[in-house]
Amino acid sequence: MIEKIVADTDSGDRFIRNFVVFTVSCLIRGNQSVNNNFKILMSLVNVADIPNMNWCNYTIISLMDAGEEWQTNQSKMFSGPLLFLMICYFDRVQFKGQIMQSAYPTIRIWDKERIDKRVKDERKVGFGLGKVTKRIITVEEEDKDEEEAGKEDEENEDAEMLSKEDCVKEIIAVAQKFSDAFVEFSKLPSTIATKFPNSDILKKIYLTTADYFINQANGNQAKGTQRLSE
Repeated sequence: MIEKIVADTDSGDRFIRNFVVFTVSCLIRGNQSVNNNFKILMSLVNVADIPNMNWCNYTIISLMDAGEEWQTNQSKMFSGPLLFLMICYFDRVQFKGQIMQSAYPTIRIWDKERIDKRVKDERKVGFGLGKVTKRIITVEEEDKDEEEAGKEDEENEDAEMLSKEDCVKEIIAVAQKFSDAFVEFSKLPSTIATKFPNSDILKKIYLTTADYFINQANGNQAKGTQRLSE
């Protein structure tokens, strides 16, 4: 089938469907025979939906189904995603400190020679021993991460601007209250002087006011009204 795909000059939907069928048959869900898995064609009617399909779930289901079939008859070939998972494992698990070159897609690096050597080495000490490395990030994923990070920065800037605006509004509101109170306070001396011409109450008010502001600045509110009550 691969020769026909390469020889086919059509680069449209037919090529995409043939390529997906071939890839699935080789890596994810094959048959006991050499035939391709054409059952999946029913899901490939709309080519535009292929990138949005849940391929991870399909791979897991294929692994479980193939495992059950193989358990009933271990003389048959394992038709599940063994090669696919094996390549992913080899690429992401660093074995004995060996650093392998990573590329996208992964299958470009892990050819038969390297897979055979890795299997031979792991058989000596046991499978599953090694350090899990970070996966390769594609250009599209990197651009998406940068775009999301940019949006998050913009949201943080908007929140910061909103916070600054709220602070300014609060300061203006407090200043307005202080201004109104000061206007009312400035009217008191003339009123008191008229009602109590020979009283020293104005002196006490001035001293009390001075004490109040001084104590407010020092964080002490208790002494502000003491002089007026004397």
